[in-house]
Amino acid sequence: MLTSFSQIAGTPGGILLVTLALVLLPCQVSVCMRSLHMRRPLPSLLLCALHAALGFLVLWLLVDGAYTHTWDGKAREAFPGIVEAARGLPWIVFATLEAASILVLDFSRRRCRKFLRSHPGPQMIKEAVDLLPAGVCFGAADGTVLLANMRMVELARELTGRMLADTHRLWKAVTERCREQDGKRLARTGDGKVWLLDRRTVTAGGEEYDQFTAADVTESVRITDELEQNNRRLRDVQARMRAFTARETDLNISREILAARSVVHNHMGNFLLLGKYYLDGNRADETTLLHTMRSACRFLVNEVEQPDDPTDPWDAAMKAAGGIGVRAAVTGFLPEEAGTRALAAKILEECAANAYKHAGADRIEMTFRHEGGEWTISVTNGGTLPEGPVRETGGLATLRRMAGEAGGSMAVETEPVFRLTVTVPDEKKQ
Repeated sequence: MLTSFSQIAGTPGGILLVTLALVLLPCQVSVCMRSLHMRRPLPSLLLCALHAALGFLVLWLLVDGAYTHTWDGKAREAFPGIVEAARGLPWIVFATLEAASILVLDFSRRRCRKFLRSHPGPQMIKEAVDLLPAGVCFGAADGTVLLANMRMVELARELTGRMLADTHRLWKAVTERCREQDGKRLARTGDGKVWLLDRRTVTAGGEEYDQFTAADVTESVRITDELEQNNRRLRDVQARMRAFTARETDLNISREILAARSVVHNHMGNFLLLGKYYLDGNRADETTLLHTMRSACRFLVNEVEQPDDPTDPWDAAMKAAGGIGVRAAVTGFLPEEAGTRALAAKILEECAANAYKHAGADRIEMTFRHEGGEWTISVTNGGTLPEGPVRETGGLATLRRMAGEAGGSMAVETEPVFRLTVTVPDEKKQ
């Protein structure tokens, strides 16, 4: 036969049952109050109330079974059968009721959590708003803060130096300290971030509220600043390009004029030197002299056209030098590149003419050397040495310009012999 609770009262088992009932009763009442606060359906409220009442009854019966003096005489006289039946109940009945109450409490807790997830309350909304990376704040018309997340609270503290308690004061500080952009405000914080703050009016329940938002636009501002810097650099480059284009046009005109002068100089120089050579009593082919004179005259009246298949400039230069009685002794290998070969021909023409005209020489020596990816062309001649520094006009000036355009240089020496040296990079290296 099962032992009644009154028989184990005072033992550790009886004390445990009474203590457990004392712990469960506040939990049962709490579940009932929470269901009422969440406005649960009426059946759920009735079940919670019944559960709390049952817990109170179990505690009462346990205390009565353990301490007989808790029932006064009138209660015993009014409910003698109930009192005696309660005192005679086996302890396993009370243990079963408490275990069932624990299961019911766990079920209620799960139901409550599920209900809260599907029916968010103010606290859940506040926690969700605090997790937003952007700043959010809602204020009443009088400036009272109704809702603000932690991000907006931190921004307000940095912008105003105070806690966020007045939305009007917050926006006043934002207006005074932050730069305007498309009706919004850009605020820079001490950590290097940039925030875009906006203020709007929203209507809810027939009342107007102020809505403040702050979005992190640090990366967008950084990209915008870089684009502005690049645009400024591009505008500078465009300005320089326009100036360069204008100068390039003038430079091209100057080059064409200089090239024309050089051609005139060469034609007339060759013709005059050949005539002088003939008048000096040297034997020359009169047919060649007359052909040169005719070509020079036709060139001056712009009747000469360039041949479709021009001869090698080096061969033409050698022929022109021989026509005025100057022989060129060449050491080394001639360059095969068209530009360098044309420059070498121009050097031969000019040095042969100058040797005959200024030094009275009938021989020049040209040396070609190719080292380190560049050509070095050196020219010497005998005859009379210059009395002073050589003025680089006419042909020599043209040679220096041509060497510079090819990326090289030119040097002129007068002692111990006249020497002209031109150095230009190999066309294959350019």
